[in-house]
Amino acid sequence: MKAIEKVSSPPSGEVALKAPEGRTNWREGFAEWRLPLIVGLVLAVVTAIPYVYAYAGQPPGHVFVGFFYLWDDATTYLAKMREGWEGLWAWENRYTTESSPPAYLFMFWIVLGHLAAVTHVPLILMFHLARVAGALALMAGSWVFICHFIQDRSARVFALFFVAFGLGLGLVIWALGHPVVFGNPTEGLDLRMPELSAFYSVLALPHFAWSGVFAAFGVALTLKAIERGSMTLGLLAGLAWLGQASIHPQMPVLMGGATALALFLRPARPRGWAAAGFAFAIPAPYVLYSYLAFVGNPQVERWTYHSKNAVAPETISLLLALAPQLLLAVAGLPGAIRRRSREDLFLLAWLLLLAAILYLPNPAGDLRRRFFDALYLPLGV
Repeated sequence: MKAIEKVSSPPSGEVALKAPEGRTNWREGFAEWRLPLIVGLVLAVVTAIPYVYAYAGQPPGHVFVGFFYLWDDATTYLAKMREGWEGLWAWENRYTTESSPPAYLFMFWIVLGHLAAVTHVPLILMFHLARVAGALALMAGSWVFICHFIQDRSARVFALFFVAFGLGLGLVIWALGHPVVFGNPTEGLDLRMPELSAFYSVLALPHFAWSGVFAAFGVALTLKAIERGSMTLGLLAGLAWLGQASIHPQMPVLMGGATALALFLRPARPRGWAAAGFAFAIPAPYVLYSYLAFVGNPQVERWTYHSKNAVAPETISLLLALAPQLLLAVAGLPGAIRRRSREDLFLLAWLLLLAAILYLPNPAGDLRRRFFDALYLPLGV
């Protein structure tokens, strides 16, 4: 059973008889959503424990700044939030005295700053509220994504838990002292790159979790819009892609490419093509603007100059970081190739295009390592 089903109206003489069934369906619908919401709540609570402990155990003369992971990045996010809190909508680099044109980038953080100003909430508290809300939204979005691709109820439940709490072999690598494999020291990338897992995304930085939220809803809505030829669903999908573009503008490019490949190999009706085009036309102007800002704004170029995202992660470490997910994905690969449905082809295209971006010459440049968002979703189903 798919996540979104077409419901027909009962004959006029059966309305009274169908009312109790409607109430039952409402209860069943609530029960269906109860699991992902409970899992999201558990994820939010578990990932909040170390922060609560750190705040409660601050030694005299010391202050916990509010971050455990990638604190250098996190402090810059607070700076962006502060710009929104001050009423700005365009980003300016506060880490230099040099002037340059403002850019409408990092909009996720700037909007959080505006929300903090409106609600009179401290920036650091808004940061963590975004984490908590991200946990709930990510599990809801993951459930929609999973239900679109998987029909069996027990398989759906397994996939949800696997997406929520699945990690790689980073702890094993750490315990073994970062062994050298084929001449290269290994790294626990799943403990250093939050975007590789839903758990770490929620634990570390909320924008990775919310990028996964927008990806999950965007994929399900886009594929359903293609299937039905629905411009309304295409509009909703486009808004999801615009939300993801506000975090990482390059991601809709990857998602659009995977959708195009799936459509090329499994063509849809003309209205399906139109719905897909509409969905990705919505974020396209902002994606183009962001690209021009990255290559044409001196301040943005300086900001990204020291980025380590231009080089793909060390391959062995990446494979170990994704080992459990990859093993399950490989087990399901023969079935996907045998079915060759549009959904199967989309998932395969997503992974193949990501590999091409990482390891083949292309214009991604400094953004090469910024295409991992929500990778746990296609690997989880």
